[in-house]
Amino acid sequence: MAKNLIRWNRSDYARLRGAVSSFNKQINKLKEIEKESEYLPDIKKYSDLKERIVSRQELNRVIKSLKDFGSERSQEKITTPSGVEITRWENKEINKARRRAIRQLELERFTIDTGRKSIGMGDERIKEIDRTIESFNKLETKIGQAFERTKESILIEGTTDRELYKAKIFQENVFKALEDLKHYDNYDVLIKELKKTKNPIAFYNKIKDNDILMDIFKWYKGEDGGISIYGAFDSVQEAFNSMVERLGVELEIPNIAES
Repeated sequence: MAKNLIRWNRSDYARLRGAVSSFNKQINKLKEIEKESEYLPDIKKYSDLKERIVSRQELNRVIKSLKDFGSERSQEKITTPSGVEITRWENKEINKARRRAIRQLELERFTIDTGRKSIGMGDERIKEIDRTIESFNKLETKIGQAFERTKESILIEGTTDRELYKAKIFQENVFKALEDLKHYDNYDVLIKELKKTKNPIAFYNKIKDNDILMDIFKWYKGEDGGISIYGAFDSVQEAFNSMVERLGVELEIPNIAES
């Protein structure tokens, strides 16, 4: 499981671009030869892959995967039990991604189940995880759009840096949500403290138990139907100060309740 963000360099850009170019050339060459080429993988876009990769581990995995398509055996057409035709390469990549995805989902389920603070907490997410795993395991029984949707979900959930990617998006969205609170005293103190934690996973772990911060983020994500409600945070400076102090910051400005 990847834990650190990649620092891209020129060599990384070139390696990925070269692997994508070679892969696409092989796909296009096969399309010229094969009368029915629907079974072939889709052309890859360099920009899409680069945007999605957030760790060096995942970059290396993607490049190796693209290069693996080079052998004739990998390019052979096979048929799934439900009758879907794909290349041997794509079938192998899907199965590897599925194993990673299920392993990560089971770990998340275990973490939720053992870390509950009260009875029933996390039940909905556990049910969602179980449904997802069941769907992934039934891929071979699906056809058409159902097969394609499940395949795409597997490939997304089955990356080596999935947790890191989700934590990175979480981190970015928290800062976006907090922009609406600039008018509060100690706002700069809060942002400075949060920015000390660079790693997205460490960032998530740092603030996940801060109820007020999480309430703000839930509002930002639109879980209340897009209504501008901040839950327990009711536009009170005292509550804002409390939120900052719970991050371990000693405020220079006294808490309003003490003034």
